Amino acid sequence: MSLNAAEIRDVVEELRAFAVNARVRDVACDEAGDLAFYLETNDGGGERVLFGLGEGLARVHRITRKPLPAARGVPASSLQLASKLRGSILLQITAARDDRVVELGLRFSNASKVKLRFELFSKRPRWVLVNEQNVVELLNYASAGRRALAEGQPDAPPELLAPRTELQHYESRFPAPSPAFATNTAVEEYYEPLVRARVLDAARRELELRVDARLRAKMHKIEGLRIKISEAAKAPRLRREADLLRAAQNAVPRGAAEARVTDYYDPALPEICIPLDPAVPLNLQIEKMYRRARKMEDGVARAERELEIQQKEARFLERARVEAAAAADPESIRNIAADLETRRILQPARGPNLQQKENVTKNAGESGLRKFTSADGLAILVGSGARENDRLSFQLARGNDLWMHAGAGAAGAHVVVRLSKDASPPLETLLDAATLAVHFSKNRGRGRAEVVYTFAKFVRKPRGAAAGQVTIASEKRLNIDLDPPRLQRLLEGNRPRLDSQE
Repeated sequence: MSLNAAEIRDVVEELRAFAVNARVRDVACDEAGDLAFYLETNDGGGERVLFGLGEGLARVHRITRKPLPAARGVPASSLQLASKLRGSILLQITAARDDRVVELGLRFSNASKVKLRFELFSKRPRWVLVNEQNVVELLNYASAGRRALAEGQPDAPPELLAPRTELQHYESRFPAPSPAFATNTAVEEYYEPLVRARVLDAARRELELRVDARLRAKMHKIEGLRIKISEAAKAPRLRREADLLRAAQNAVPRGAAEARVTDYYDPALPEICIPLDPAVPLNLQIEKMYRRARKMEDGVARAERELEIQQKEARFLERARVEAAAAADPESIRNIAADLETRRILQPARGPNLQQKENVTKNAGESGLRKFTSADGLAILVGSGARENDRLSFQLARGNDLWMHAGAGAAGAHVVVRLSKDASPPLETLLDAATLAVHFSKNRGRGRAEVVYTFAKFVRKPRGAAAGQVTIASEKRLNIDLDPPRLQRLLEGNRPRLDSQE
């Protein structure tokens, strides 16, 4: 269902009419990695171009409708790309003649240029941002093997198919290019229901995972309550045995492993055997039996009430799963989740949604966090207090992000470096983040200081710990010397602003 080479060629031919020399006003992202470029054209108007990167839905086309909202958080690499490209000028847009590759040439206000390549293949579509030195600055995922691609490494373009005189095997399903954007309009209409179905499936799958996890926990708790209630039925027999032992206490020898007593509660007066602990005095065992019986009797009423509540909530969850399967749009899925969250049956989804993530990225200072940019262009977030440290480490940080803190037991801010999946922090970024961890700690001003770092997934919050207190695993240690120029660059901001014109 992805666009083929001929269709991409026709789409790009129409896009050139307004895209060349347009200003990139903004870049929006969604959970599938799709990128929507908001362009300010030469005549002052606005246009939008979408690069779809969903598996099986790789495409490029002009969009006239508002992009669908994301169901989940967006990739960190997409946010970094959006931040970098805002304000740049789109110099050119080209399509490879015989393959599904589109290249954008962009220029920043400082006259530096970059190339953004979209490889719109059906499986794992990719984008790669390459600088003038032919070095990869950003990409949505790294790869190894024959065609190795990674940030900071030389670019390795795909091997395009051999040129052909005709594209007969690449027949287009859409109208030919025209000044009225006939191709782009038809492509947008074709993909709209497919994208809606993808968004709906993603929202349904996310809710089903949450509901299933909660339902498993409920069923486990229900089973435990049933066992507890069944155990409470033994309370009268336990109290009865304690009464018989107390009556025969003087006849039971010290250290006995069992006691044979007459059951006066049975008209037949049978002799019964009660097991004992030879290491514990009999009077203490009798008191323990009474306590156990009272605990069983006191807890059974609460257990029965709790069992009724848990069974009711389990029925809500089962009904929600059926309703989610029948939902016709993502809004219905969100309403089902909101209802369960309002009833406190389902925990709110962990982590911010797309809009919250964009707010954090764009306005980290306004939300109580400090935001910096490393020499490699990676975002660095720094907490500004114990509660903000907790929010940064346990709500905003993703598992593969780098987490850092001043060492040697010094109090200080939590520092998080945004990293894409399976990416390693470049050395300069590591030193920049370590410098900030020392600066925003009790070790500020020291000539040499220690910093500990690990991935965010290894940071834990002990039960009952105060705000800002954490435990970490798999940590590494780094000793750094004070570097005033580095600190000044970070505090003042070292990256050029991207303006609309040079």
